Amino acid sequence: MKNLLLNIYKNNKKFIITMAILLVVGNISMIIKDRFYTPSALKDFPLGMEVEDFDAYIESLKDIQSDIVGYSVYDKYTMGLQRQVGSDSDYDGLTDKEEIEVYGTDPLKASTAGDLYTDSYKINHNMDPFQYADYMEQMTYKFNECEEIGLSATIPSDFNAVISDCTDKYTDLSQYGLKSFVKGYEVYNYAGMLSIDISKLNLNDKFEIYITTGPFLINGYTKFNKCKFDLDNNVVKIDYNFDNHEDYYVYISEKHKFSVNGIFKDFYNPDDKEDFSNLSGDDTAEAFVYGIPLFNFLGGSVHVDYTECKLEENTEIFKSATGLYVDQKVLGGDKEYKKNYNSVNKRTIEIKKGFFDKFLNAFEYIPGEKDNSPLALLFYYSSYKAAYATQQEETNPYYRRVMTGFDKNIDELPFQNFQSYIGNGGNCAGITHLTSYLFNKKELPSSGEYNCNVNGNYEKITWNVGTAASNATLLDPGLIDYKDSDFVNYNSDSSNNYIGETLTDEEMEFVNMVGCFWSEGNDRINMNDYELTYEEKGSMNLINKMIRSIDEGKVLDVYMSMKYGGAHAVNIYGYEWVDKNSLKFYVYDNNLPQDNRSGFSMNESTCSVQVMIQKDAAGNEYFDYLYWPMSDNLEYMSTSKKGLMNTHSFVVMDENWNIFN
Repeated sequence: MKNLLLNIYKNNKKFIITMAILLVVGNISMIIKDRFYTPSALKDFPLGMEVEDFDAYIESLKDIQSDIVGYSVYDKYTMGLQRQVGSDSDYDGLTDKEEIEVYGTDPLKASTAGDLYTDSYKINHNMDPFQYADYMEQMTYKFNECEEIGLSATIPSDFNAVISDCTDKYTDLSQYGLKSFVKGYEVYNYAGMLSIDISKLNLNDKFEIYITTGPFLINGYTKFNKCKFDLDNNVVKIDYNFDNHEDYYVYISEKHKFSVNGIFKDFYNPDDKEDFSNLSGDDTAEAFVYGIPLFNFLGGSVHVDYTECKLEENTEIFKSATGLYVDQKVLGGDKEYKKNYNSVNKRTIEIKKGFFDKFLNAFEYIPGEKDNSPLALLFYYSSYKAAYATQQEETNPYYRRVMTGFDKNIDELPFQNFQSYIGNGGNCAGITHLTSYLFNKKELPSSGEYNCNVNGNYEKITWNVGTAASNATLLDPGLIDYKDSDFVNYNSDSSNNYIGETLTDEEMEFVNMVGCFWSEGNDRINMNDYELTYEEKGSMNLINKMIRSIDEGKVLDVYMSMKYGGAHAVNIYGYEWVDKNSLKFYVYDNNLPQDNRSGFSMNESTCSVQVMIQKDAAGNEYFDYLYWPMSDNLEYMSTSKKGLMNTHSFVVMDENWNIFN
């Protein structure tokens, strides 16, 4: 072993010494940086939409009569009932109003007697809803799509259990603790025993069962856990306490033996070229590049690790694009530098990037950022992602992609969201409304006025951006002016994004316009009125309205409550069906112009809201959603996923202030 280590050192002496020096210098600079700079989420990502504390909001509902006689909306909520008019909180076919006012049954139990008959079934069949009855009907599970899965109902909602095969949904789950798998299932609306007839599957005799909660997998939060099970005559009975209010992923994995070779393979295996990207409508690829600028300038190679696309032609396009990215964005200029390309799997890139981010963060170079460390002149590393079209519609009958024609490089206002004397928490709603107005109406909102809330006092603010020729840039992407990505940096203090005294008169008119739109958006939408708890489901009518508008070429405004507080407005300009039950909406986020933010890695090459179409306990469709654009920021998130946010809201509006919800 000693000789082996000596040989490794002799053969890699220069590299080991270089990395040791970089580690020391990089960590010293990181300590200095952390000592004098503490990033603020509210500074870096201003929101601006006003949201009252939910508990305080609920208190305000004590005086609002609900649809149940003698009960306020507050009373319904504190009882555990859904707040909507006509709610059926236990999905038994009777409204909460009917259960309380007419029948006296329990509005929180589908079967008041605790059997498998719903209260509505008993009442419709002249049975006593308070008397336990043995279930005499045939047990059928109409939403179980997998013949090898066996179910046993314990409560009425179990008959609407949804079981689907999700084996092909993901190709790599290693970042969530599951190294490999042979079969996967999505399970929800179920609280009974789940069994699997493995004689119908191509399995060896050694396997394991792993479970995690869904419907979305989130790096840094989601973790697959091994589950106990019994095996009897090829039937696996899973020992797990399923909750009918939760969504699960159940995966079968081959049992792996411990091996030293397996450990090293996990860390680096350049011969493994398998594509590990999640299945989507895009053919995605990513690259990790690093090198020493001086060596590159003198003819030395840039190191480029990259993942291959599903289509070979896309891989070649990606390698060419990565080369241009290095030449023009990282090293600068028109010179073509030598590259040492190395095809690897996604896991290899994740491990390398994780190592560099943790120990060599001071050497990261992000093109276009003023705050890059000067140490990047000695050594650098950077990341590049891209997505290319595939022909999924030929193999996926559900695939459909519709874009409005909105181009982020032309139509979005590329400067980041800012704070001003009107929208002092952030003008996201103003920038969002201006974007949809310009794109959908194809004209400039040249002048107007609004009674704005300025630091607690209402003032009539006027604006006129039509008096200056430079404001024509709002409609002319060939010019810059307010489309200059440095607009906020040039006109705000270096410690925050507050637009201040350096503005010209013309720019102030622009800020007034955005501020008026921000104020009007806040006045028109009280986000608390749209907040949902996890038993209050998002209506598919909203998703269908969004799809119809995008089909008509309309860019939409979307308001979402965010995990770290407040709410944020973004634009949605396209959608893509991934499979029959999931789609994603493409997002322009004014906190992340051109899908970029210094110091953060994006989850996808293009920001999007993921939407899953689910069925409630009565079998009716609703939607869950996740907006999580930055992989290393779990706070900048909006989601209906249980356990991540106490409440959630998703509000949609068009350029004429018409609310879709």
